[in-house]
Amino acid sequence: MKKLLRFGSRFLGLWAILLFMTTPSAATSLRVMNLADLVEHSQRIFSAVCQSVASGFDENNLPYTSYSFLVTDSIHGVANQQMVVIKQFGLAEPIQLDNGVTQLSRIAGMPRYVAGQEYLLFLNGESRLGFSSPIGLLQGAFRVQGRGTSRTVVNGLRNANLLIDTRKSTQQRSQERLQNLSQSAPVTLPDERIRGPVSYDNLASLVRSLLAGESLDRPAASRLLGRREEQR
Repeated sequence: MKKLLRFGSRFLGLWAILLFMTTPSAATSLRVMNLADLVEHSQRIFSAVCQSVASGFDENNLPYTSYSFLVTDSIHGVANQQMVVIKQFGLAEPIQLDNGVTQLSRIAGMPRYVAGQEYLLFLNGESRLGFSSPIGLLQGAFRVQGRGTSRTVVNGLRNANLLIDTRKSTQQRSQERLQNLSQSAPVTLPDERIRGPVSYDNLASLVRSLLAGESLDRPAASRLLGRREEQR
């Protein structure tokens, strides 16, 4: 019978250490972020097609998965047609070791990429151990669907937080939502409209505007992104 090696407190401690060893922007990547936050904390923003995936253990005997990407749209910090390699902590799939033990080390919330699929990524820099990850983990990794001007993007949270006001607490936002629903003619709040895939071109336009120093106008951004039907 195969034994399963699971990480307990030692694994969580290692993960915490790795988080603190990353760049300052990565240290904030576990909190809820809107689009402006993703842009502010990213060192590299681009769309790219995943070329290959490889998992194993590095020179420090840490589990990793390496993804290579060919950049199709350089937005910030990289060049078009550049090959970008991302080393993420954890294994994409379980690995059986020579002693018959199956190694499991996957991080909840860490995105996984598929070769041949295009993604829009908001990335931090590399840690001292060479690891990197999207800002906000699943929040900063968008899957690109479709082609040309009909392309859409959706992240691991189905874009739910793109336009929320992160200066307010979750409780404050919930109270505002309840107050809004209690009105005789409730007005749809910007963060309630964005659920599911949105236009790639429109989202990229907002990102470039934020990079140029413009503030995020939530109502205008909500109108630009609109609301799309669920895609399965």
